[in-house]
Amino acid sequence: YGWHVIKVQEDEYGPSLVHSIGFTHSFKHPEVLVIGLDIEAAHLLINRLGDALRDGLELQSGQFYSNLIEGVDCYFTSVEARYYDEC
Repeated sequence: YGWHVIKVQEDEYGPSLVHSIGFTHSFKHPEVLVIGLDIEAAHLLINRLGDALRDGLELQSGQFYSNLIEGVDCYFTSVEARYYDEC
């Protein structure tokens, strides 16, 4: 496929999160981290994003996207490099 999806279950330290590995290598696109969505829906979202990136989609920071998962508006933003260790 060109990417992997990593799922981390919610625990006493924080919410569940799901992130991509491979978007940068395969598509020259930043990796995606999803927080605040059901873990399986987030997995589906990242796979749909990977397919869309392969087809030429360029996600823009600061934008809402409503056509990735039915009934869900997704907002994308950048994470400043100084916060990488905290992610």
